[in-house]
Amino acid sequence: AEDGTFKLSDLMVGDYYLVETKGPNVDTLLAEQGEAKDESLGHFMVSKFAQNDTNNKYAFTYTADGKLTTPGKPVGGDLEWDKTFSLVNYVKPTIEKSLADAKQAGVSKDEVIGYKVALSVPENIGEYSKFEYTDVAAKGLTIDTESLVLKDGEKTLVKDTDYTMIKNADGYTINFVVNGAISENVKAARHIAVAYNAKVTVATTEMKKEYTNKVTLTYKNSDMTVKDRSRDSETKVTTYGITLTKKDGGRFGLGDGSALPGAEFVLKKDGEFLAVSAEGGVYSWVDTQADAHVFTTNEKGQITVTGLDDGAYTFVETKAPTGYILPQNPETNVTIDSKTNAVEIANNRSPEMPLTGSETLVCVGSGATVLLGLAAIVMKKKNREEAAR
Repeated sequence: AEDGTFKLSDLMVGDYYLVETKGPNVDTLLAEQGEAKDESLGHFMVSKFAQNDTNNKYAFTYTADGKLTTPGKPVGGDLEWDKTFSLVNYVKPTIEKSLADAKQAGVSKDEVIGYKVALSVPENIGEYSKFEYTDVAAKGLTIDTESLVLKDGEKTLVKDTDYTMIKNADGYTINFVVNGAISENVKAARHIAVAYNAKVTVATTEMKKEYTNKVTLTYKNSDMTVKDRSRDSETKVTTYGITLTKKDGGRFGLGDGSALPGAEFVLKKDGEFLAVSAEGGVYSWVDTQADAHVFTTNEKGQITVTGLDDGAYTFVETKAPTGYILPQNPETNVTIDSKTNAVEIANNRSPEMPLTGSETLVCVGSGATVLLGLAAIVMKKKNREEAAR
């Protein structure tokens, strides 16, 4: 009925028990119907005491004299025994993965990233035979399991008492069933907050690289007919890259645009300079330019820097290629994001470098203009003198 009740009538003498097979928004999928991973199965979990197994507590006998007898009040007090059965369906547990700071959706290599896992704990968690989650990081993203902290509000849960942690090759697993039981602290919790750190530690050649971090909660409130349920949640961070190309600007802006190897640059962001360790290639940001990593353009006139956060950067040219001079302003500002991953910079030739054909033409043309100008001045002066006679 609409009030969540039903009545049994016209019973024959005999033994009975009730099995929950369907309910509004209730997950009642049984073992023989396969493993359940679809959240559309229902918001509430089927009761472990209403299954077709030896856990069933909804048994009764209808006697010849019209009386209702029961084998006894079940553990947990789920039933009222004055000919009324009361069954409670509890909300399923949930899990959600997120970044501690949403602004860290874009990150640099070796930057510390804060992650959060939020677990909702059902009121009947003490009945669960399985309640655990696995956190898996994408290749290149390394989880610091030593930084893991689990809390219920202000109360910190204790490892090996309230949960166990197993470190995996690509993450870790937290199990809340310790020595076959749920602890009193976890039973009392309605929400568990998990916090930890991770880093992108492996270099990539990709201009845009996404790193996914996924958690899977696996649970079961009966160790008999109800199969494991699971829920997933994931989040991701992204690194970006940029290619700088150094080209010949010639003189007077008439260079041929050929590639210039040997130009040296440092990279700056928010007043700090990018440093890269000689061992392991670890990124860090330093205060002084002298400690910055120097990038040198290759035979294609290019340097490529990947594993960067999105945002505003400045390339500072510290040394021009042989035969060229530094720009008057050696700093080039760029914005790195999913749309911008390339920049071109030209160098003017040194005055000591020989002129190219187009540059010589400009000089000759300029000289001719000067000569014509002088000739015009002389002619005008001559005409004025003749007119004065």
